[in-house]
Order: sequence, then C-alpha cells, then structure tokens
Amino acid sequence: MSELHYRWLHAAATTVLLTVTAGAADKFHAVPTHEDVRSQTMGWITERNVTDASVLGAVDAIWSDVGDPVSPSDLLDSVVESFAAVDEDVADFVAECALPAQALVPPSFQFDEESHPSEFLLANLRFFYGKHLCLRSMYEEAYEVFLKVRIEAMIDPASYLFYRAVCEHQLLKRDEGLETIDELLTNTEDIPSRYRTVATLMQHDLESLKPESLDEISRKMSDVERRLQLGRGGQKVQRVEEEIIAGLDEIIEKIEQQQGQSSSSNSGQGGNQNNPSNPAQDSTIKGETAPGEVDESDIGSQQGWGALPPKDQARAKNEINRNYPAHYQDAIEQYLKKLAKRRSSSPGN
Repeated sequence: MSELHYRWLHAAATTVLLTVTAGAADKFHAVPTHEDVRSQTMGWITERNVTDASVLGAVDAIWSDVGDPVSPSDLLDSVVESFAAVDEDVADFVAECALPAQALVPPSFQFDEESHPSEFLLANLRFFYGKHLCLRSMYEEAYEVFLKVRIEAMIDPASYLFYRAVCEHQLLKRDEGLETIDELLTNTEDIPSRYRTVATLMQHDLESLKPESLDEISRKMSDVERRLQLGRGGQKVQRVEEEIIAGLDEIIEKIEQQQGQSSSSNSGQGGNQNNPSNPAQDSTIKGETAPGEVDESDIGSQQGWGALPPKDQARAKNEINRNYPAHYQDAIEQYLKKLAKRRSSSPGN
C-alpha cells in the first residue's frame, strides 16, 4: 500500500471518529490535529489521481515547512496552498484574491459540488473566500458565502465563527450574531485570545442594540456609507436610506411630543402657583384701568406657515444634541440635509 493511500484511509477513519465525537459532545467544534489535516489533504490528492511528480513534490515541500504544533489558521493556509498546487482553477482564484489592487467586483467563486465534489475542499475554500470578502468590508457577500459552509468540515472552526459573527454584527443581524458568538465562546476549541476579546465586545454591543433607536439609525448610516464606497448604490441601499429617514422622522416626532407635554405641564403648574384666590376680572397694566386687550394679528395664509424659523430650528437641534450622545450629531445633520432636498424637489417649490 502506498503512503498516499495509507494517509487517505487514515483520514477517512479520522473523519468518522470526529463526526461521532462531535455528535456526542453536542456540536462541540474540535480542532483537527496537524496529522489529521495533512492526511485529509493527501486523501483529496489521491482521489484526484494525481501522479505528476512535480506536483506531488510541491505539495510535500509545502507540508515540510509546516511545524507541529501549528495554529489552525496556518494549517488552513497550507491546505489552500496545496489545493492551488494541484488545481489550476484554484490557483487562479487564490491569485486573484491576493491581487494588491482589488476591483470593486470581487472574484467569483466558481466551485461547486459537481465540479469539485470534495466537501473538505469546498468548505475550507469557501471560508478562505468569505474571509477575503469580510476583510474587504464586503459583509453581504461574505455572509452569503459563510451560510454555505458546513462547520463540521472546517479546519479552523473558531475563525469561521468569528468572521461570520463580524458580518452579522456589521449587518445588524442581532439575533443571528448573538447565536454565532455564543457558539464560538461556549462550543469551540482553541479560540485565540483576540477572537475571544472582540467577540465578547460584539456580544455586549448587540445585546444593547435596541430596534428603531437612534443608535440603530446611526449604524445604518455608517452601513450606507460603506456600501456606497464599494459602489453599491442599488435598491438595497435606497431602501435602507428610506428606513433611516422614516426612523429619524419618528424619533423627532416623539421628541416634539415630549417637549409639548413638558411645556403644557410647566404652564399648568405655573398658572396654579400664580393664581390668587380672587383674581381680577380683567388683566391690567399697573397704573392703568383699561383691560389688557390687543388687536388680533393677521397671521396670513401663505404656504409654509408654521415652519420653525432658523433660530428655532437651531434651538431644537441643540435640544436633541443634549438628549443624545454627541456622535449622533451626524445623523441629525444628514436628516436635515435629506429633508431640505426633499422639500426643494417637491411640487410647488
């Protein structure tokens, strides 16, 4: 029996053992050993009937540089490098992802179960691609890729769960993000300390995120800015922009209602304190006997009557800034600009 066939059989047995262990441990995500990963890689090469000595030599050279112990992240890099050494399509794809000047349109993932039936390759190559997209702030595309990954076939489950949680955090998927972070922190082996620290911070952040709050609106604004920088200006972005405007309208309306109720309450309390037991029948100025009556003013009926003057608008905005943290000022500025643009484009203006 050749060494490659022996390694393939060893990998198959290890995969069965890990599957049974994972089921017994309630989906606990263990990290495969250096030898397990190398055996799976060699088994994949054997399945492809690779006999080219130069290719096999290149793969051996890759693994001769991999020490033991080694981090799961480094193991994944070695596996992807081995895929590229054997498969020209994978090599071209990996090279395209590594280009220093990245185009707005990411490289396409053209690998599927029909062309590449190995789940070992697909799962780990998909994660490699999803991580690449995530690091480019293409969270929507990365998240779609991550959803297709079966974690049981992953070499580095901690990294997979971490980067998936990053996407869910950035896309404001609160429930999904909290579930992924919990799976990372409680059911995953060998979590790097940096992942644990950042994941814990994201967990607290998502737990405190309230729907339809100014905090959520501010994050949506940042997300729209990110999408526009990536050249994403389609219907999704426009829909989020409308949600932002609608949310700000609702928040400002609530503030105005609270201010109106507060003014009414203060007015009523002031009147009760200053009313004498026997008030005069007519209000008069001291030293005068005439009642305090004035002619009614003509307020006019022109369009736009009732809008706040600029000074009062500034005062209202200052009131909002006092009620909310300073970093929300951008949200208010963007709302006012959008509102002014909408008014100027409306009929009659």
